Amino acid sequence: MLALVEPHMGRTLVDAPNLGCAMLIGACTHAGIQVRLVRGQTRWLEDMFRRDAVELWDLIAGLDETAVRRLRIEPYRRYVLEEGSEAFAADLAHLYESVVSSRDPRRLFHAQRAERLGNLATAFLAVYEGYATNRDEHDLAFVNRYVDEILRGSPHSIGFSLQCSFDPLTRAIRHKVRTLTDAPIIVGGALTPFIPHPVSEELFQSECFDYLIVGEGEDTLIRLIEALQVQKNLDDIPNLVYRTPEGAVRHTTRQAIEDLGRLPPPDFSQFDLPRLASADLVLPMQTARGCPWGRCAFCSHHSIYGGSYRTFEIERIVEWLRQCRDDYGCTHFALTDEDLPAQRALAIAEGLEAADLEGLSFYAYARMTRGYTDDQTLERLSGAGFASFSWGLESGSQRVLDRMHKGTQVRCIEQVLQRTAAAGIANQTFVMFGFPGETKEDARHTVELLERHAGHIASVSACVFDLEPTSPVGLDPGHWGITTQPPGSYAVSRGLSHHEAMVVLRRFQFETDMRLRTVTWDRLRYLLPGHNRRILLFLAASHGLMDTEMALACLDQVRHDEAFPMVLGEIHESSRVNLSPVAVHESLAFHRTNPPTPREITPTEGRLIRLADGTLSVRRLIETLECADDVASAALVFLRDLIAHRHALLFSIPWHHKTPADYYSHRVTVLPPAERDSLGSV
Repeated sequence: MLALVEPHMGRTLVDAPNLGCAMLIGACTHAGIQVRLVRGQTRWLEDMFRRDAVELWDLIAGLDETAVRRLRIEPYRRYVLEEGSEAFAADLAHLYESVVSSRDPRRLFHAQRAERLGNLATAFLAVYEGYATNRDEHDLAFVNRYVDEILRGSPHSIGFSLQCSFDPLTRAIRHKVRTLTDAPIIVGGALTPFIPHPVSEELFQSECFDYLIVGEGEDTLIRLIEALQVQKNLDDIPNLVYRTPEGAVRHTTRQAIEDLGRLPPPDFSQFDLPRLASADLVLPMQTARGCPWGRCAFCSHHSIYGGSYRTFEIERIVEWLRQCRDDYGCTHFALTDEDLPAQRALAIAEGLEAADLEGLSFYAYARMTRGYTDDQTLERLSGAGFASFSWGLESGSQRVLDRMHKGTQVRCIEQVLQRTAAAGIANQTFVMFGFPGETKEDARHTVELLERHAGHIASVSACVFDLEPTSPVGLDPGHWGITTQPPGSYAVSRGLSHHEAMVVLRRFQFETDMRLRTVTWDRLRYLLPGHNRRILLFLAASHGLMDTEMALACLDQVRHDEAFPMVLGEIHESSRVNLSPVAVHESLAFHRTNPPTPREITPTEGRLIRLADGTLSVRRLIETLECADDVASAALVFLRDLIAHRHALLFSIPWHHKTPADYYSHRVTVLPPAERDSLGSV
């Protein structure tokens, strides 16, 4: 049995299962190798906020001032010490329950609470990493429980999936695993193609592993496990770095999986789907590997797949989507291709139509090319369920786009924004400041483009150029006017420096805060925490989120069967009987744009707020209140007022809250019941 450890995703709230692990589970199972998934951050969150809160309090309380400053957790330590261990544990359990366990969409639209969970998780991980680095990690119950789960059942091999970095906590876990078993430890994942050869040779000892798989891992992992079982020579296994008995480190040839058609579908059956930080289940899916463009000067993502572009057959993708719908009850999918060309998106839409597979929604990444300006294509995509696209807009300056080798035109970008929005597709955009040679005027062109198309853009994610060593710029910095300055910094010969680009970015973000409607959707921009914003925006679009004007028109036209309201914020009991203030100020958008004033509500209004969670239509909501006609009319006026002031959202498709059992009721797992129950209790 292979124990496959789900990757640690760093300082983020995971809202979808890891596709790489799901593909490995599917491939190994198909090859007759039993795999047991050891859950990653979903388990870590539950351990920190539920099981180990008292230990965590003791760890934080025991830090000296130097360690507190080094870990940058001063405000969190004050909060911990003020609470006391019992109150601290109760507070964490309640926070976890309200954000993750409740499966209530408006809990995740409630940004302050979700952000607080994420910020605390970041601080707590820093504490654990500090202890794992500088103290005896064997004394941490958090580590011990994880190690025990990895070693359960005495696996013949142990695999760790790496996402972003070699972090101290999983290093400590591997170190302890190494002291307790002779089973080979294998590491792989998205990080591996970016590890230089000399560095990979040094990592074997410091990172406690025996084999490193570089890039695509399905074939390599299976062949490695089979070879280890019969002590076969490893030199003919591609994408492998290993150490010989004599201590020499060998690198085998890089090789892409050319025939993707022989890969089995991803297997999500062992993931902790109910504990993902998402308002509804979203499963990732790949329709291709690599990037069809692959020329952007700042990008190195395509090197994960060896620089080649290969596609899965449309019929297979459609069948996998049907299988995920039937097995997991999932109707929302994130297509994780590096770039989904318009013609391929259209082929997927046509495949769904031919297979009569309806009711699905899709989120995808793409470049803003001419194919996405065709109205008929966009109409087909929208009709097939494409609800949101994340576009690599990058810059509003044609000069900078040309320097980036982006292959896009500003005029085409504007047409894509206009026409996709007209087709009912939400536009999420990425922009970058500080690409080598960019001037302040170029940056101003980007901001002006975003302002011109504010009504067409759902979200803007802005960043500063980062020098990737394996990108075209990183491989030949002199050509781009860059002088590298270790460790990891750089200077430019012309244009904005890194510091000046950071100033531009911060000013842009501040002005976006102050002019909420100018750059993005007026109703969601600051309701959502950063990492989860893309998926939440996608889910909101999938459920037919109406803008304020459309929502008010829907109510005024008495289309009450077509509207599903979600009131944001919470009710807090006051000292006056049957009267409560609406705590909408707990959502960031209202705190920043509508400073709260105390407001008392009637019992009927309080019931309306509690019931309006996106699952009931306006008509059904009023019927459930069971009140007289005049009171019902007043309740409708109250609801209209909430929507007008952006204290409530209105959807055309209802939300369906799901319990943990709902995610597993669609499929009989291949694991024995005893083992399945054990996994469920982890």
